[in-house]
Amino acid sequence: MVLATNARELLSSGRRDLVFVSIIAVLSSFAQAPTSTILPTILTLSALHTYARVLFPSVTAKRGASLLLGGITVGGAVPNVAASLEALSAGPQSFFLLFLLSAITSTIVIVGIYVEWALSRQIISPLGRILLLPAIWSTIWCTVPYLSPVGHLLTWSRGATLGGYGWLIPVLGTSGQDWIAAGWAVVLSEVFQTWYMGPVEDDDSEGSESQPAHSNAHAYTPALAAFLLLLIIPSYFVGNVLPMPVGNVDEATTFGVGCINPTFQRYKHRQPNLKDFIDETKKYQNRAKFLLWPEGAVTFDSDAERDAAFETVRLNISGAYVGLSFEQYVPDPNDKFGRKSLKKTGIAVIGKDDKEPYLTYYKRHLVPGIAAMAPKRARHYAQDPYAPEIPGKHLHPERSEWLWWCNCAGNCFSRMTEVSRATYYRHNPHEDSVAHARQRKRPRTNNQSTPVSSNSQAGPSGSSEQAAQGSGQHGNPDDAEPGPDAQKANRKSFKHI
Repeated sequence: MVLATNARELLSSGRRDLVFVSIIAVLSSFAQAPTSTILPTILTLSALHTYARVLFPSVTAKRGASLLLGGITVGGAVPNVAASLEALSAGPQSFFLLFLLSAITSTIVIVGIYVEWALSRQIISPLGRILLLPAIWSTIWCTVPYLSPVGHLLTWSRGATLGGYGWLIPVLGTSGQDWIAAGWAVVLSEVFQTWYMGPVEDDDSEGSESQPAHSNAHAYTPALAAFLLLLIIPSYFVGNVLPMPVGNVDEATTFGVGCINPTFQRYKHRQPNLKDFIDETKKYQNRAKFLLWPEGAVTFDSDAERDAAFETVRLNISGAYVGLSFEQYVPDPNDKFGRKSLKKTGIAVIGKDDKEPYLTYYKRHLVPGIAAMAPKRARHYAQDPYAPEIPGKHLHPERSEWLWWCNCAGNCFSRMTEVSRATYYRHNPHEDSVAHARQRKRPRTNNQSTPVSSNSQAGPSGSSEQAAQGSGQHGNPDDAEPGPDAQKANRKSFKHI
């Protein structure tokens, strides 16, 4: 009795919000674990159902709801931190997206609990109030995965259910498991509320008229618990609810599948290349029938490069099928200059007996935010038709401007790519930018001049600009526009500066 009294005093004191939020945060971390069952979900949902009865009617509802949102967000994100750090190449981006998804899911949970509490105050029927949470909870987690582009990721709908309710999956799907979890949560919450309020004393006062309604509200709790227990009985008779296989199991053969992941310790490459994946595939092609490469394992800039890589892989495998996942850059149809490109992610199934892949598939529905935050390559991966053969500064014939070009293997992937001047010297530290500028600079003669406009507002700066424009063959090519003859000559060939 003393322990029960102390527990009631703790939940009734000013630390009530902190106690409830802490308990719910811990329970939600178990409920959101990747290998969790519906048992932690039942406990968390029962605590939320109980806390809603004391949170929302209070004057500190906003503060308590904010604490609750933070607690559930952190509790739901913590068990998935280790897996999320490997989702993207940049850890902070994965960390941010994890907490963002957890916050969105937690907001949906709190809104659902608030709607249930608000409607329960308007419903007169005690049975309707008890069945309200299972109806809302199952509706939420049937609708959200259908609308969400990430499906059931970080949702409260658990795939691993209790064995006694497994026979309901082919009948009701995952929504039936959500209904059962919410039903048991209501039962536990009602039991806790009855203990928390204590026994009801009989008296003859006017207030005793409300006792029958209170008793009717809790009278349906044992009935709901009995109904949930009765749903377990068919599991003893139904047996295996999974559909029978189409073929004969006795005549089935094993099909080994392997994952190819070249390590840095063996190949000394932070980003494995095509040769690394081929060498790693050769080592396991006798151990599995199908060898799968990780998503975006290699990158191609054209269809020709992709087809050549497919042929190289086909010639280096002996018996296994290879699932080659790749990224390919294609020209952006909306860019008339051909300087931008789009990235497609695909997979091809390659075998040694056929020159063409058995399957080539490109992703159609990318995960929002993930594709946008994927590491980008440098500009101009669509080959510019006027790209020079020698890196450096060249005059672009069509655009009539001086551009810097680089084809270093480390940053530009041996493709002639337009870069800025600072980027060019950062990619080529062996070149001296000062000596390069001094070599390009040409001496000016004083015996030639350009008439200055009589406009007095032009000033000295205007005169110098007109002088530079009037003498295209003198001065720095960085400052002067080439004349028509120079443009025509450069359309045929580039002059390296």
